[in-house]
Amino acid sequence: MMWPIRLDEKPSFTYWTTLAKAFETQTKEAAKSSSWLQQALSVGYPKLLRLFHDFFSRIAVHTDTVYTQEHQSPEAVLVLRSISSFETLYLSRSTNRMSDVVASAVEQYLSARGNPPGPSDGVSVARTMTNELDSARFDPLLVRTVARNAAKILDGFIQTLDGMLIEDFTATSLIGPNATSAQQVNAQLVGCLYHCWLNLAYIEYDHTGKVWDILSPSINSLETTYKRITNSLDAAFRKEITSTLARIHRVNFNTPVDPLAMGMDARGGSPYMQDLVDKIGFVRSQILGRMSLGEYMKAWVLDLSKFILRTFLLHASITRPMGESGALKLTGDMTELEMGVTNLLSTGKVQGTKDSVKVEQVGDEYVALRTFRTLLFANLESLANPVETVHIPPLIVLHHIIVRSPLLLPHEFHGWSESEYVLWIEKHKDEKEQWELVERTVEDQHVTHNEEEMKVDIYVKLIKEILAHARHDEQLSA
Repeated sequence: MMWPIRLDEKPSFTYWTTLAKAFETQTKEAAKSSSWLQQALSVGYPKLLRLFHDFFSRIAVHTDTVYTQEHQSPEAVLVLRSISSFETLYLSRSTNRMSDVVASAVEQYLSARGNPPGPSDGVSVARTMTNELDSARFDPLLVRTVARNAAKILDGFIQTLDGMLIEDFTATSLIGPNATSAQQVNAQLVGCLYHCWLNLAYIEYDHTGKVWDILSPSINSLETTYKRITNSLDAAFRKEITSTLARIHRVNFNTPVDPLAMGMDARGGSPYMQDLVDKIGFVRSQILGRMSLGEYMKAWVLDLSKFILRTFLLHASITRPMGESGALKLTGDMTELEMGVTNLLSTGKVQGTKDSVKVEQVGDEYVALRTFRTLLFANLESLANPVETVHIPPLIVLHHIIVRSPLLLPHEFHGWSESEYVLWIEKHKDEKEQWELVERTVEDQHVTHNEEEMKVDIYVKLIKEILAHARHDEQLSA
């Protein structure tokens, strides 16, 4: 078995050690006698290092001395250690530049209680760090040292911002009409964290794997920290939306609507819908509008819009009794809802640009809302036609059929509230499980409705047809 030869066993060992010691002695003496030389060699350390790179590349043709991104031979490392004093000074200045930009971002808020660090501060911190990494990227050992220093400073920056974040009840309060001071502070800090993360995330593609391995825990910590705030806000939004939409069941959709009263109402929506649209407007302008989150904001409001429409459809589809005039009133509510969602999707749009999310991008939920309008006035035969209901979830169609029938809805049969039933659906995402609950509920009632068997049969048959179509489509898509 061949064992690798150590440096001290090579014939060239004496040469390299003598060269390294001589160079170290000469540079130290020269630096001591001339402060200008010390300044020049430390500030211009990358240029000095490039000369060594050129030297190693020239002798690599004739020797086994190698110094590349992938491999550094012991001889090369030994020689480079001879100029470590200049490297130390260079790294000290590099670290100071990164520390200074962090201190500049936070000192005003910490000392004078001025504005907290915002998006521009996050960009400045990230750019300073990437500039330092770019300056050192030509040398594999130097850039790793700079990366380790940057990671330490970044960790301290995150810790400082984390201490500034406010996470009490005022941070998620949606009482309005204005954002709380906690929400205003958090909006700035979240923007700072996001933009710092966004600009540093490109390091994964711009630098070698080892540099990313050093920095990735700190960069990921930036993302985790700002998402902790946005996730808590998102949970508060969804809770408020769910609570407001549940009030649809307080509206009597079976009483005739006075056309004069509808004309006098400038907004046309039911009280619950007016409150929801107002709340969406407050969230958009006072909370989300204060955050500079770019593409993340677009994805957030898009997902939130999907949730709003999905929750509305679930509640609207189990609202009973539903007369023809009630269907007209519900259609008005849907128009108000669509306007509110469109407003929400424009969050973060820069005036004069076309970068906002279009309501059509909501996708299936938006198409289902538009289809549900026609479903309210469709006859039973149309409900059995898959072409007519292709753009709406089968569960919504099943609910609507039961609402028209004498049958009980699943929550009525089991003694749940409407909100409890919607929550059950949200927790049980599997459509097959949802369909099975409806199917069992209908079958159990069919047995107990013998006196109205003829009247119920038509609805039961229709429900079975819908379920058969839904299961067939699922098998085809599997």
